[in-house]
Amino acid sequence: NNIGFLDFLKAAKELKLNSQYLCFCKPESKHIESYYYTRWGYDKPKMWELYGDKHQGVSIALDKEKILFEYNKKLNNLHDGHITHDAILYKDIVCRSDELKPKTLANYYRDVRHFDQIEFLEEFKHPFFFQKDRDYQDENEYRFVYITSKIQDDLRVDIANSVTALYFGDKVDVDFIKYYKKLITKEFPNIHIYQVRWFNG
Repeated sequence: NNIGFLDFLKAAKELKLNSQYLCFCKPESKHIESYYYTRWGYDKPKMWELYGDKHQGVSIALDKEKILFEYNKKLNNLHDGHITHDAILYKDIVCRSDELKPKTLANYYRDVRHFDQIEFLEEFKHPFFFQKDRDYQDENEYRFVYITSKIQDDLRVDIANSVTALYFGDKVDVDFIKYYKKLITKEFPNIHIYQVRWFNG
């Protein structure tokens, strides 16, 4: 059955807005001349500025395989929607480059004239949930998504066995870290705790 374009957009919007996201920054290996190094999530000043409470927050290091195991356990308890995960693909979205022109909602609607979630996700799962503008590419994001078109309670994932380290921002008071270190290590005896310090400006 055909539906109007506004109804089609409403269904697509509900799918986008009701889905839930868990986003991580992947480590990134780099090679400069003969020097190899890994840039970790806590190594990025802009990430601290945007997501780390302006260097007053904390960065949590997780074991990817362990968090995947916990995430996959949730599959058995879902009543609606499904769980998926992937790395973010960065494209020139804002400037509407030629590579994106065929994949617009308007073009898709002109072809199908209806909204079927399974069919829609075959076309739009990656553009909708795993694509960001190239301006964000330094985030090197890996994303977990609970895709659902219905309003749900927040899906919670147990990270207790996945946490390997905490990195406090460089503006966090040292006495604050000392106080909480005792509490944290009591619950997570194998955790490593650090504070980020910047140099060269």
